[in-house]
Amino acid sequence: MSRRHVLWVMIVLAMSSVLPLAARAAEPASLSGRITDAAGAPVAEAEVSVAELKLRTTSGTDGSFTFAGLPAGRYTISVRRQGFAPAVVPVMVPQTGARAPLTVSLTTTPFEIAPLDVTATRGPNDPARSPQATASLSGDAVQKERSVSLAHAIDALPGMRTISTGEQVGKPVIRGLSGPRVLVLEDGYRLEDYSWSDEDGPSVDARLTDRVEVIRGPASVLYGSDAMGGVVNAVPADLPDARERASFTKGGVELYGASNNAEFGTALRLEHASGNFGSRIFAVGRHGADIHTPDGEIPNT
Repeated sequence: MSRRHVLWVMIVLAMSSVLPLAARAAEPASLSGRITDAAGAPVAEAEVSVAELKLRTTSGTDGSFTFAGLPAGRYTISVRRQGFAPAVVPVMVPQTGARAPLTVSLTTTPFEIAPLDVTATRGPNDPARSPQATASLSGDAVQKERSVSLAHAIDALPGMRTISTGEQVGKPVIRGLSGPRVLVLEDGYRLEDYSWSDEDGPSVDARLTDRVEVIRGPASVLYGSDAMGGVVNAVPADLPDARERASFTKGGVELYGASNNAEFGTALRLEHASGNFGSRIFAVGRHGADIHTPDGEIPNT
């Protein structure tokens, strides 16, 4: 009987105040604004983020939001709220003087629209302005898949398929190309441990991923020769931030199992934030055997 034992432990420690090199010498400033609907009414509980710094906050009951401690520079403000189409607004924070409050108007929509964070241009960008075809899976959509394999989690995206020997292992296929012709990134860092092996998939558990971005088509100019077929970027959740609120610690646990292949596993998460310091410990453990059928076990599943 073939058995697979996998243990992932990811520890992330970061200072949320790490800023772009070009802006470090500037004096910090603040960026404030207001989120409204098309009629000008305030929109509360909208998620507002600064893509370059991975800072997030939510709008208040009057639609207002504030980011403190931003140095001078150019930033991309992303706004999302259920029931509204996402909005992306480029802003410039001047070196001297205060910037006028920003007003972002959201348009209501009955459809779920993917977040506007796809990085086909090596930076935050609106997919409508991207030179390449893109797709993304994020938030609840990723969690609904509940898949161990990253490739299985994004199999339903346009242009995507999977080469698989079971539910545990899968290689992403973009427009018929796979293996060393498809580049897999984890938060922008290259993963090359799966490309040539027949039995191994990308070493990213879907439970560690908050968003998956896919670039369909040749992207070798930006990402290297192994991005001939496209790019898959698995992005973890942003680190917790407590700059505008009290320090906090929170955690979560998940247990799951399957009878056909005697699979069981767990996912543990612990987060802490205090001021501009954020940390996360994420551990995933899994055990699985081969799938059972009336005619016996299926090897390597």
